[in-house]
Amino acid sequence: MIRDDWLDRYAPGLQALTQEERDAITNFAFLWTMFEAKVLGAHASANGIAEAARRWADNGLLALDTFEQEIAYFRDRYVMDGQFTYHFNQLHLRRNDEPALVKKVLAEKDSAPDEIAAVVLIIVYRYRNNRLFPNLSG
Repeated sequence: MIRDDWLDRYAPGLQALTQEERDAITNFAFLWTMFEAKVLGAHASANGIAEAARRWADNGLLALDTFEQEIAYFRDRYVMDGQFTYHFNQLHLRRNDEPALVKKVLAEKDSAPDEIAAVVLIIVYRYRNNRLFPNLSG
């Protein structure tokens, strides 16, 4: 397949992944592209993500438990004994990535559903950018 040939050439280490892992990467890239195009108007930003989450909440599309598992995972990963972990710094949050909101939601258990949704998606956005554009992170 042409995609796999291209990935093998330009993504070092990809050959070591299972087909299931490679498919997960492809599926994520496709889904994120659709999310960015349809929800964020082809202009991904943390602010745009937060605005989308507020719209979803205003339209009754979010409940407190909508992203319960995801935020629990991120809280366990990024906060330990009330302190932000080494992993948190590896997100390379920039000023325009809503770092105050991200820290607030990760540190507190009483965040609103739109804040939780925004932070989960901002973290995914940072994962994406840190992997695709590593020299621009930070």
